[in-house]
Amino acid sequence: MCPTERREEKFNSVPTIIKESKEQTSRWSKAQLHPQQVELAMNVGDIQYLDFTYLFISSGTSLTHDLPENVDLKIFSSCGGDNLLTEISRCSGIFNGVTVKFYARFHLKSCPEKSSDWEKSYKLTLSQGDVLDIDLKMFCSCSCDKFSTDGICRNDKKTFLDINPCAEKNSCSECLQDSACNWCSDSKFSYFDGSPLPRCNNDNFFTSDLCNGNGKVDPPRALTGSEDCSTCNHTCSGGICEEHKQDLLDLNMCVSQLTCGDCMKEDGCAWCPQTDGAPRCNLVSKWIVGNEKRNDPNKHECQEDLYVDRSTISTDKIEFLQNSDYIYEDSPMPDMTDNTVEITMKEGQSYNLELLLKIKVDHTSLEENQKYDEVKLMMRSKDKKSLSY
Repeated sequence: MCPTERREEKFNSVPTIIKESKEQTSRWSKAQLHPQQVELAMNVGDIQYLDFTYLFISSGTSLTHDLPENVDLKIFSSCGGDNLLTEISRCSGIFNGVTVKFYARFHLKSCPEKSSDWEKSYKLTLSQGDVLDIDLKMFCSCSCDKFSTDGICRNDKKTFLDINPCAEKNSCSECLQDSACNWCSDSKFSYFDGSPLPRCNNDNFFTSDLCNGNGKVDPPRALTGSEDCSTCNHTCSGGICEEHKQDLLDLNMCVSQLTCGDCMKEDGCAWCPQTDGAPRCNLVSKWIVGNEKRNDPNKHECQEDLYVDRSTISTDKIEFLQNSDYIYEDSPMPDMTDNTVEITMKEGQSYNLELLLKIKVDHTSLEENQKYDEVKLMMRSKDKKSLSY
């Protein structure tokens, strides 16, 4: 029996609405298209259906898309009439103000040849100007197809390095001395789930296509012994020029961050302005702190102050009471006194704030069984910018 944690599960989902409609620019404008953005996660052979509606202002519209050939899309509608659903590419003769329902049928016939197309965004465009954004994820690779796992992905039991031997190399210069290899210097280079990948890959291996074009270093011939990746013709300058395989096994994405700002966005990372040659961004656990021993080969000493995540939420208990005025049915509930919670945040992170509301009934002003119709929570920041909650 295969252990649960070792099972490769295919996608099992229906279209997910990411955005219901576009923002309204004025009180008179109307959102014609619903939804505005969806996500599809599909396996080869899957068929998924998406319902969407369109409010007509002009009498007709045509529907086009930029989906690849391996995805078959058919759109059905009665175009607002009483007829049966038929496959359409245009609806015309629709009265102003009529909402028409459409049914889109997606069929994933095969995986694209380039792995960079396995997760990509496409557009279904209506000729009146509205666009339905489609974020398409295709199941074309198993999670065991990575260096950082010991899972078996093939019946011949070949490992990641058996079929992608270039991945054993640790630097750009070493990598490009083999004409069958290419190097990715892009700091954002990763597998679909965000985990790090070896930067040296065989030209015909799928991970090569996951590298951003500007970060791919792939000269037409192998480097000679006197050449390296510091020359202008095949440089990794401005990106990542070497790696340590232990960082891949540790799923350490910190070492790929090239600026302090990007470093602080990653969980568990700390930035050092001056190092002994180690990456300036690394896991907090990789830095020597305080009186720790200096002889740990897996840790580095920061020669200046270390920048770490300073996200905080004040833990002070804040209590406030309504004023003591009597409340009658024809008078509004008095406003509460403003209270402040200090929060230091970093980009991309979610922070939970728990609010506890206790209502004490004053029998001199309210009946015991009287109910409150509503409780309104207002939030704002010190600079008066609105917050979402």
